[in-house]
Amino acid sequence: MTDLATRLYPPLLPAVLALSLIRYDRTILAILALFLAGNGRGLAEAVRQRPDVVVAAVLLFAWIASLSLWRGDRLALQFLVQYAGAFALFLAAGAMAARGRPAAEDHRLILGFLVAASLLLLVPAAALYGDFLKVFRPDEEFAGRWSLIFNNPNVYGIVMATGFCLAVALWQAGRLSAPGLAALAALFLFQVAMSESRNAYGVAGLGALALAALVLRGRGAWLMRGLAVLLVAAIGAGIAYLAATGRLTHANEAQGFGTTLDARLHAWRQTIGQIAGHPWVGVGTGILLTGQPHRHAHNVVLTWAAEFGLVGLALALACLIACLRRARAVALVPLIPALAGQTIDDFHFQRTFALIVAALLAGVAFARTGRAPQAAA
Repeated sequence: MTDLATRLYPPLLPAVLALSLIRYDRTILAILALFLAGNGRGLAEAVRQRPDVVVAAVLLFAWIASLSLWRGDRLALQFLVQYAGAFALFLAAGAMAARGRPAAEDHRLILGFLVAASLLLLVPAAALYGDFLKVFRPDEEFAGRWSLIFNNPNVYGIVMATGFCLAVALWQAGRLSAPGLAALAALFLFQVAMSESRNAYGVAGLGALALAALVLRGRGAWLMRGLAVLLVAAIGAGIAYLAATGRLTHANEAQGFGTTLDARLHAWRQTIGQIAGHPWVGVGTGILLTGQPHRHAHNVVLTWAAEFGLVGLALALACLIACLRRARAVALVPLIPALAGQTIDDFHFQRTFALIVAALLAGVAFARTGRAPQAAA
């Protein structure tokens, strides 16, 4: 692996993630398209190694593109550029993985990007380009909750939980020391807490349980066992406190509902009705994202079925199954926020989150080796 693509890919991944923070969707797509054009050998190897994954991904994107063009939905076409960028990054990361690049290398790049993004909190908002960073959400709806560059504290909390899960995966792969994991856990979990996102709390809790499961299998020294016990206890206590004080279902009167659970139940019922009315091709992005009182289903499965129909949902599930069917359990740890966090929220429209998920899925789907890595002591 000494060709130009090998040298270009490490800076390319964090670069496109950084660009995604400021909405440069077409630029991201152009960069990735040029990379793919120059990495024919990697693409050929990816197709040869996992034709099921490549065909499933192509069919899914073709269905999305066909519906967007057929409807002439301007909003759908805008999101189509984002989907195309995620699809291109999936192929680019897959091509590199198929040629032997370890998934841990991409984990390190994504983790570094998330650390840098989280530390932007230290930069005064007045010194940054307005679209690039919103340090503290100024509007009343999210007053006091951290959101940073993701425009929504729930998205931000789940992305920070992704950072924690990536750190766990790197420790398990022997690429991160126990003190390093402890420091990164403190950084990311603090910001998860400050996001005040109950979804992010739950996802972080699943990450802590995964860490506990790994160390209980004898993968960690006493320091890791203590950290795992502390995290599980702390997150469990936090969730128990929120439940005891009623904050797990806090009031949501702004949209006419007594609690956020009521709001979600209404959104689920409304979305199921949309699916029943347009089961095969869905209602489209424009209707889905401009509908009132909710702009999505708070559930990625329902949202996907409503937007692209049951056909689109079936293609998405087929693609996911193809990616994961050979994966070891530990390989799923970095995907916990994507696979679990969107069951009560839905952030597949968020470009940075979608790009991160695309890269993580490619690492699982196209990884050459199935050998279990050794954890750091």
